[in-house]
Amino acid sequence: MKKTLIVIVILMIIGGGYFAYAQFGEGGPAENSKGKTKTVQVIKSEELSSGGTIVRRGVVKGEKEIYLSAKAEGRVERLYKEIGERVYRGELLARIDGREYWAQSKVAQTGYEFADKSVSKTKKFFEAQIKQAKKARDLAKEAYENYKQGDDDEKTAEAKANYEMAKKAVETAKKAYDLQVRMAKGNRDVAEQQWQAANIVAGNTSLTAPFSGVIAQVQVEVGDLVGPQRPLFLLVDDSEKEVEVSVEGEYLNGVKVGQEVTVIVGDNQKYQVRVKAVSPMIDTHSRKGIIKLELPKEGEFVLGEYVSVLIPQPQELTGGEVLIPQEAVVRVYHDTFVFVAEKGKAKMVKVKLGDIIGDKIIVRDGLSGGENIIVAGQQYLRDGDSVSVVREGK
Repeated sequence: MKKTLIVIVILMIIGGGYFAYAQFGEGGPAENSKGKTKTVQVIKSEELSSGGTIVRRGVVKGEKEIYLSAKAEGRVERLYKEIGERVYRGELLARIDGREYWAQSKVAQTGYEFADKSVSKTKKFFEAQIKQAKKARDLAKEAYENYKQGDDDEKTAEAKANYEMAKKAVETAKKAYDLQVRMAKGNRDVAEQQWQAANIVAGNTSLTAPFSGVIAQVQVEVGDLVGPQRPLFLLVDDSEKEVEVSVEGEYLNGVKVGQEVTVIVGDNQKYQVRVKAVSPMIDTHSRKGIIKLELPKEGEFVLGEYVSVLIPQPQELTGGEVLIPQEAVVRVYHDTFVFVAEKGKAKMVKVKLGDIIGDKIIVRDGLSGGENIIVAGQQYLRDGDSVSVVREGK
């Protein structure tokens, strides 16, 4: 069994090498096609004159992007919005099962109402105590005044002592009123705070949009158990878009806020955009920092799409680099080639590739610019084949 497997692998390797040899080497089956003219499409390579530029990939984002989580733990009872839907500030997005929280709120409300009634009862009780003490004081005062008119010093002194005690009783009743009412109010305040806290928790079972935007992600389903640590939605404010690009720390100093750079989107669509922010520090692990670019509103930028950013720098491109379509590249094992149409013949050129820019790629070595690069039909070519150009791009 092992011997059979080894034989199969050897045959596959030999077959692969034979195919590559037949396609790109001399002789072999492809030799039979020599002399036949093949139809191809070409495009001219572009010489890059922007020496001192680095190319980095950035992503289109909303100016504000936030993951929204429920503040209360529970199971998702209902989702009101789907991915791609537009929402407005304050609009309801989801509801968590809050029956337990609302039951706790009801208990807290009952506690508050009881404490509020206790304040009223305490006031009435101690107001009655004060009233009774004042009445006793007034009677004692009247008795004292009467005895002062007579000759019985002993009775007068006793009446005076009773009057003094009655006045103290009034003061004591007032202090008791202040103390007990203050305590009752304190209990009511605590109960009110507990009720408010319970209401907040119960209210947290409803998730609303903090700003207007579009739902970019929905990360849960009805019935899922969620909490503060689990996002439900990604909400993006797409009214203002920006590009966020990660750049090596040594290149950050070459970029300034307000500076204009080139952004290439899709099929080589170029925009001149303004740098709106440059990170003041670099990540300790990646050794990179973030640059944010302000995108024009009139451009058709898709959230999440990758774009190429040409950042002016005194490094990287040294001159002589050219730009070609990615589909023109032919890979043979670890080498890369392109076919160039010259005087009706296909010329196979080995190239050294660099960064990707939009749908194109930089050629650092092998081309000088202006060549007719074959972009369709090259997979059937070999070096020296006769070719007929049916369309020439620019």
